[in-house]
Amino acid sequence: MDAVSIYICPLGAMLAAIMFFWIADKEFALKAVNTGREKKIGTWFLPLGKYVLVPLALVALIAGAVLGGIG
Repeated sequence: MDAVSIYICPLGAMLAAIMFFWIADKEFALKAVNTGREKKIGTWFLPLGKYVLVPLALVALIAGAVLGGIG
């Protein structure tokens, strides 16, 4: 269970974010996050995911590997 929480969860989050924010089309990503919402999420969401979420997931993966877990 430790290996899953230290390595697999941050790796999965990072790969999912890379695929969603970097590989998927911008229109697809905005349509996906706004599905079922009355108040739409703006285009600010995409750079936040690209330049904040992906690097933080990488930091969590590296820190978990180096420190043997971060939580």
